Amino acid sequence: MVGEIAARYTGPKASAEILRLLRNDRLADGQPSGRRTLGEVANWADEIKDTEWGKRRGSWHYDDVPLCRAAEYSKYCRNGRCASAQLARQIEILGNERAKPGQRIDALKWVVHLMGDLHQPLHAANRGDRGGNRVQVSFFGERDNPPYGTLTL
Repeated sequence: MVGEIAARYTGPKASAEILRLLRNDRLADGQPSGRRTLGEVANWADEIKDTEWGKRRGSWHYDDVPLCRAAEYSKYCRNGRCASAQLARQIEILGNERAKPGQRIDALKWVVHLMGDLHQPLHAANRGDRGGNRVQVSFFGERDNPPYGTLTL
């Protein structure tokens, strides 16, 4: 949904650049992904979470801001390993025309994904639940631990 909303507000020049970048998007095995829209790549960062590469970037999906108390950014986002720091970094890479095409493609996918993660309330505070991913929910008596912290009712 985040990718589809973003696409509605993207001008012709940016839309053309997005399409140009995504034409070269590849799957992990090097095959063309076939993904051509922001909506199609928005969930990519969750899809690669279980790979070694993705596991090393697990903390990029949320900001562990302490719940109901002040904290220094450097305390909850150590060494830039949080969603807000990575959003800024990925925007920088995406805008750098000297960056390798693969880096820019991954940066585009991260930007779309992180915008969604940062607007997911459970990804924006720390209760020791890894951005809401360890929250047990109950809906009409049924317990569930939803994937990636997404609650669907």
